Amino acid sequence: MEPEEFVIVVLRSLGIEVEQIETGEGKTPDFLAHAGDSAYLIELKTKYSDPAILEERESVLARGEVFKEETPVARRNRVSGVIASAAKQLNSYASVNHDFQLVFLLASGHHPDVQMSIFENCLYGTKDTVDFIGEGGVLPAYFADNSDFFNLQESLDGAIVSTSHEAKLCLNPYSPRYEALSDSELTRLFKEGVCDPLQKEREGMAFVVDGDVNRRNENEVLEFLKQKYGREKLMFIQMNHYSGTISLPHE
Repeated sequence: MEPEEFVIVVLRSLGIEVEQIETGEGKTPDFLAHAGDSAYLIELKTKYSDPAILEERESVLARGEVFKEETPVARRNRVSGVIASAAKQLNSYASVNHDFQLVFLLASGHHPDVQMSIFENCLYGTKDTVDFIGEGGVLPAYFADNSDFFNLQESLDGAIVSTSHEAKLCLNPYSPRYEALSDSELTRLFKEGVCDPLQKEREGMAFVVDGDVNRRNENEVLEFLKQKYGREKLMFIQMNHYSGTISLPHE
């Protein structure tokens, strides 16, 4: 199934009306969707695996060896560039009235779940944070790093991040239409599949860096979190995805 067909199937399965926008002069967004009384302009971006990695993978497996991978689950400038390109296409389209602008990020690589997490880290500038006192545990710190949602707050109201088996609606708290989108029919249709950092913060499931701090200065961001939440022993940790693949003979 082509990515465009997949998006239509997913949205219609939720009860969302969606039509593909015909390609005209210049670059146009991909879809116009309707849910309730609102219209949503959507641009699709698909992420595949790096062909060089796939070629190496096939070569290693063909020799009967284990193909090992270590992938940092962190923000990628290249992915952020794709998201910025989507925002530009959304902004340049004025042929139809719409209430919200969204990017649909489809992970179609050989580790789609990892790609999906990278999408979210780019959108939210997320860093995993561990507390060494009290209950401990690891919580996401939203907007602790450079964030596409912050940088594109006038252009992107949210994003749908998806693999072939899972889809999530990510809300942009910095969008001037955040409250309207959070109360929209689209958000209700996604039900539990909604990421709202402010709601997660209220539930004690996340930290949010919402102050005037230099995101390039990790110590300054940590100090802000310590003061805001009264946590003395916080530390950022880099999560990596490790995998090993072998090829088994079959009849």
